[in-house]
Amino acid sequence: GPGKWSVKFPIAASGKRQSPIDIVSNETKFDSTIPPVKVHYDPFTKGKLTNTGHSVSFSGESDASVPTPDITSGPLSHKYKFAQFHFHWGKDEKEGSEHRVDGKMYPSEMHIVHYNSDLYKDAASAMSSDNKDGLCVLGVFLEVKEDAFLLNICTCTIHLFFSCVLECWTYPGSLTTPPLSEIVNWIVLKNTIEISHHQLKLFHGLQNAKGECITHNYRPPCPLHGRVVKATFP
Repeated sequence: GPGKWSVKFPIAASGKRQSPIDIVSNETKFDSTIPPVKVHYDPFTKGKLTNTGHSVSFSGESDASVPTPDITSGPLSHKYKFAQFHFHWGKDEKEGSEHRVDGKMYPSEMHIVHYNSDLYKDAASAMSSDNKDGLCVLGVFLEVKEDAFLLNICTCTIHLFFSCVLECWTYPGSLTTPPLSEIVNWIVLKNTIEISHHQLKLFHGLQNAKGECITHNYRPPCPLHGRVVKATFP
């Protein structure tokens, strides 16, 4: 687990821009010059949902007839194309998200991973680049609401939710799983996606190859080390 990562990946302990973080709202810096993030997710890509043994991941399949979804603008100075999304969760509804807001955890967090397509031909090249602008990850909190009814978190949410990201926090960070590379522009959304108790239980019931429940697949928050977290809202 995260406590032992620094043995194999020293950056876990020595890195100065590790993720996730606890976003302390009264220490964030409102930046009115950041334009809205432009999200081009329509039509959303075809792909495959996989149980990776430590999460659930959706990867897009390349289809020349459909443009790959991408995001631009906001705090970004390049175009970033969609690569995959995956989820983090805990053992119950009180924990699970990687980022926190004023110490508060959400039951789950969705990470939508994009690679810098201005500089790299695919996500793998961006991952191995060591370029601080190699990736952009959108972090979205999932919140349990009794009457939430979500048809399909993979498609309908992405269409409805992401035409334009207005209120978010952004900061320079890293992957939250090994190799923990410090190559991520993080955009964490203020708005949450609502899911039902039943949908959260589907995560809690997933098993790895050994037949053990996949749980607690989130990393605790890391020190800021002087980084400034910018907010697009006052």
